[in-house]
Amino acid sequence: MPWQSPVARSIVDAIPSLVYIKEFDGTFAYVNRAVGDLFGVEPADIIGRTVMDILDPHDAEVATFGDEQAMQYGKYEFEFTINDRLFLDQKSVLSSEGRMRIVGIATDITELRLMEREIQDMRRIDSLGKLAQGVIHDFRHITSIIRGHVRFIERDLAPDDGEERRSYGRLEESFSAIRAALAEGDEMIDGLMDFSRMRKEVTSALSFNQVIRELTSLLRFPTIEVTLDLGEDTTVRASREQLRQVLMNLAFNARDAMPQGGRLRISTFVRDNMACLAVRDTGHGIPADLVGEVLKPYVTTKPRGQGTGLGLPTVCAIVEKAGGDVSVASEEGVYTEVTVALPVIRSVRDPK
Repeated sequence: MPWQSPVARSIVDAIPSLVYIKEFDGTFAYVNRAVGDLFGVEPADIIGRTVMDILDPHDAEVATFGDEQAMQYGKYEFEFTINDRLFLDQKSVLSSEGRMRIVGIATDITELRLMEREIQDMRRIDSLGKLAQGVIHDFRHITSIIRGHVRFIERDLAPDDGEERRSYGRLEESFSAIRAALAEGDEMIDGLMDFSRMRKEVTSALSFNQVIRELTSLLRFPTIEVTLDLGEDTTVRASREQLRQVLMNLAFNARDAMPQGGRLRISTFVRDNMACLAVRDTGHGIPADLVGEVLKPYVTTKPRGQGTGLGLPTVCAIVEKAGGDVSVASEEGVYTEVTVALPVIRSVRDPK
């Protein structure tokens, strides 16, 4: 059988995803090394067995349902959990040697989902921060008007020179209550200002290429080919977590632009003493009239309800705070490339 040849087996065994072939009765005809490692057995020990033999009843039922859907529709995709790891399982029906079999590839997407949730949380916080800034402006304007009129009234009620100060009873109590409310308002404004500011991240001298290489290794998109092209390495002063946020924002935007799959190219290079990161996708591109607008808050090319329009503005805020800049190039229906540039401290190969 073709998949049993030494060359084919060595190639498939090198794939970190779970690769398997099943007969229509549910028995495994082939599994790669990753499947055996997941269950702590040799791949040969799984051949001829079914999911009922190696999974708990609930997981086995989910897997069996996926097989049935693949047999009915020709392909099926679903997510399942084993050993606290989340996998995306993609099944297809294949005709080989006059027989119909199910071919599946299950990819570990645990880190991917965690990063997606982190980015969603960051975007929500950023959106709330921008909302808070608007509230601060309006609320401070209101309190300043109230405070000003209180002072006018106090001035008008003040006794003339040589006269004793009169007591205004409940009016004095009202002034006291207003002053207390204004003080609470000031505290609220201070809290909103703290919230709306970007978090102070610890920065350090980082190897630009090393950070990008490590972060890119976490990107796993089943239908997207990710390539890494590293140029001359440099040292930048930045927050590792914020660099991660920048790359993940750009990578997930690129993924969303390629729902049917495509190619994602991540490259680094040096230009005008700036360390540059370029993220290029082969997705639907950006309309020409929006290319210059997408870096602004709440501008998005995604369908209504599917994008906040805060991903690229968040990237801009991080990069500009580090002394860099962001640019966008795109051709509708062909590609989009976002380039981030950060000041170079020194070249890694420069001993100075």
